[in-house]
Amino acid sequence: MSDRRREPAVLLAVGAVLLALSGLHPHDRFTWLLEIAPILIGVPVLVGTYHRFPLTPLVYRLILVHACILMLGGHYTYAEVPLGEWMKVAFGFTRNNYDRIGRTPWCAAAGCSSLSRPAARPATLSSPLKEERIAETRRRWRSSRS
Repeated sequence: MSDRRREPAVLLAVGAVLLALSGLHPHDRFTWLLEIAPILIGVPVLVGTYHRFPLTPLVYRLILVHACILMLGGHYTYAEVPLGEWMKVAFGFTRNNYDRIGRTPWCAAAGCSSLSRPAARPATLSSPLKEERIAETRRRWRSSRS
């Protein structure tokens, strides 16, 4: 098995270990559960659709980064994450801005998934009839230019 094909499995294993570590003595168990809920919903969907709709390695990496941010925020609660406290002191913020960090990877992963190779896109975005219409339009356009 090549490294490229193995990478999603390695990322999944790393994510599972980090998820287990984030669940060890969280600040508030209920908050932790709420914060990791997107992971518990999203990972089974990604695993289930991996063979039919694979994403690029970059997207899988960004999803793991975002999951780590969610796990860290769930472990400490977003208002008390040490990284946010450090940023508050270092940059003179009036509050812990860790919650804003969580938005950046989400947007990056969404943007990169839209740039994935065509084979990674759902089949519903393209149909044979649509492709035939596009080809016919191109033929007409080329013949009108000649």
